Amino acid sequence: MADTLVVVGGRVEVPPLRMAFGGMLTALEAEGADRGLVVLALTRGANVGVLTPWRAGKKGKTRVSITADGVQMARLVAVDEQAPAWQLDGSVLITGGLGALGLSVAAMAARSGAKAIVLIGRSQPDEVTRRVIKDLEANGTAVVTIAGDITNPLDCTRAIDAARVVAPLEAIFHLAGITDDQAFERITPESFARVFSAKVKGAEVLLKAAECEANAKLVFFSSVSASLGSAGQVSYAAANGYLDGLAHALRARGVDATSISWGPWVPAAKGGLAAAGAAAKAAERLGVRTLGDEQAEPLLSLAAAGSQAHIVAVSADFQAFAAYVGHHPRANTVEALAGSTSLPGTAQAAVAKPKGWLANELSTLPADERVDRLRDVLIEIVGDAIGDRHAVTDDIGFADIGLDSIMAIDLRAKLAQALAAEGYRVVVADLN
Repeated sequence: MADTLVVVGGRVEVPPLRMAFGGMLTALEAEGADRGLVVLALTRGANVGVLTPWRAGKKGKTRVSITADGVQMARLVAVDEQAPAWQLDGSVLITGGLGALGLSVAAMAARSGAKAIVLIGRSQPDEVTRRVIKDLEANGTAVVTIAGDITNPLDCTRAIDAARVVAPLEAIFHLAGITDDQAFERITPESFARVFSAKVKGAEVLLKAAECEANAKLVFFSSVSASLGSAGQVSYAAANGYLDGLAHALRARGVDATSISWGPWVPAAKGGLAAAGAAAKAAERLGVRTLGDEQAEPLLSLAAAGSQAHIVAVSADFQAFAAYVGHHPRANTVEALAGSTSLPGTAQAAVAKPKGWLANELSTLPADERVDRLRDVLIEIVGDAIGDRHAVTDDIGFADIGLDSIMAIDLRAKLAQALAAEGYRVVVADLN
């Protein structure tokens, strides 16, 4: 890595803050091919004498806790646990319940025997939502919708009270959240607070309102952006990382809580962000495939009825992910999974090129050849960003070929790395 920042933090016994910070840095790492971030978390009594030999023999290990007992390194590993039969007998509360994922979770809860489902969201039910609710009610499940904000204690209490009317509250699913995708240097305190609050404050208010519901299972919907990284989602990844840590902290206090970090999921009732064709192609180049409701249901069952504090639920070819990331330390997170059987050819290995390689190449070409070479490289980079080089032509805008804000940030990072020379500043804008 050309630039490596070592961040040393304490109090690893506070999982929400530590994992929020880790999620933020993991997303930030994804914004720059030449940016490596090594995070060392030290506890009281940590044996720092292990640091030098660890660095000598463990190059590229980037998420590390050093305790009195030695060194621990963050890795994704397969869950050795089958999804149990998910049986419900009470009521269920779903925040963000009027969105695409909320409707899918409601249908899954109904199939598992929920007597009543309360859906709280900030908007009124649309036509698709009303149809799904009608089908659930026709099959014997009581459904209540509440227009409200989960960060408002009064709205939250109303939702919990509504769930109690039919049957004891058995499970709470916290799906509510917002995104504000943009490059790290453009994030303002206000935009960060908006994204962070929607998930984190919502969870805190929810916990306070449900503190008398000792038997209710808590399931937080997190995102794989905090585990594998996602360019342009630093704020979102930080908020989701906090939820992952909160589940660990709650379990330490005896509360039955699980955080599940979802990869792309296209719900059956109506598509979400992952439903866009370009978004799916962009994920596929990393070896990440979209989940449907059929694949997501047993994973949700595992989270709701299993014993894990935190699960990453993603359909992926981890060999392809590691190959695409190449020599970047991000690949180390999945090294335990990358050796498993995978589908070959879903992604190409990243070719490590020096910073400023394109600027240096252009400087050696005759002036009349530079524009053509720059155009060819841009077609390659933009095409890779959307997963289809053939879709990129001179007379079509970025939005028309499906380039979203996250892809644009990834594109800008690649161009900045390629043109990292004095006098270049990369701005990605759609002029059509």
